[in-house]
Amino acid sequence: MKKKLCVLSVLGAITVAPTVSADSSKVEIYGRLYPQIELRSESDATSATATFATLTTPGELGLGLEDNDSTHINAQSSRIGFRGEHDVGGGNKFIWQLEGNADFTERDGDIAGRDSFLGIKGRYGQVLLGALKTSFRGTGDPVGFLGVNAGNIVSASNVLSTPGFSGDSDASFHIRYRNGIQYQSPNVGGFFIKTDWATQEDTVSDIGSGNDPRLVSFAARYETGGLELRFGFEKHYDSFGASETTGQVAGTNSRDTGIRLAGAYEFGGTTVGLTFERLEYEEDNAPLLTGISDLERDAIRFVVEHKFSKKFRGAVMLQAAEEGDCTIPGAACLSDDLGAMQYAIGIRYDLTRNARLYAFATQLANDDSATYTVFDQDDRDQASAPGVDETAIVGGLYYRF
Repeated sequence: MKKKLCVLSVLGAITVAPTVSADSSKVEIYGRLYPQIELRSESDATSATATFATLTTPGELGLGLEDNDSTHINAQSSRIGFRGEHDVGGGNKFIWQLEGNADFTERDGDIAGRDSFLGIKGRYGQVLLGALKTSFRGTGDPVGFLGVNAGNIVSASNVLSTPGFSGDSDASFHIRYRNGIQYQSPNVGGFFIKTDWATQEDTVSDIGSGNDPRLVSFAARYETGGLELRFGFEKHYDSFGASETTGQVAGTNSRDTGIRLAGAYEFGGTTVGLTFERLEYEEDNAPLLTGISDLERDAIRFVVEHKFSKKFRGAVMLQAAEEGDCTIPGAACLSDDLGAMQYAIGIRYDLTRNARLYAFATQLANDDSATYTVFDQDDRDQASAPGVDETAIVGGLYYRF
């Protein structure tokens, strides 16, 4: 009997305090899983005989796309992570995190493919070293969409964070850098800032001795009552985001800039969010007749989410990008029909605090030359094409731990 009680006591201690070690360091296992089934449709791609915008490369984008219906099951942005802290004295702590993708529908994943870092936290804020989302990336979606927007078909990044002519990461402002440093200030009266500096070792910029690929990012946030305001600024040096179709030329340098204003207001059971974004791509010494010396594009996102009861809520979303304007030295730059619009409507039912059911429908409508997409390029039955309209009806399960 005493042996049984001893065993039960040990098991009980492990169960009650699984995250505390002998030296008071804390370790936590966490994650979220949300597989969903998607009924997809692609239609109305632009004809091969049409006149396209200068920045569109239809020959490389599946020109002649046929109308297509398909069914997919995806794990979306499912992840699993480990994080912890260790007291180093003086009111300071080492903090760390290893977070990886858990794409169990493809039997794939990693241990540190998402935000992973080691840092120090104290009274004056925290400094992190590692692979992280940029501060700018975190400013774009103050409301979200039913809590399942990250990495999903209804993500803000589908329209807000990239121009309508390129899905390449060099043009994107939805970045998780590999090697960088991030500072976050303490929260003072509802206000705090974040800023990053990172090398861009994985960019395509490898031509010319004058290239120094890097980024700087900044974000500020203020919260009071039901109001939240966000500002974001990010600049990429020598990423050549506008050179997707013109190519890089030795001796040129680029500066790509993102500016974002966002806000959300909660009243009663309703939350309304609005985001404005401007992306600008500039190149010095862009080659005559072929180089892109300047490209500017604006976009907005509008979301309303309403709680009908403690367990049931609904949401509607609209996001749109304009055509923009571009400049080529010594030649005309046609940016007509590079815009797009996406809208969505959905519902969510909370079984418990951590377990949910959800469903939504969405459509992305591209202008004739635009190539925005809500579908993962690695998970398509055929290549994307200019002007295609993408529609999806989705149902899924969500669990966090």
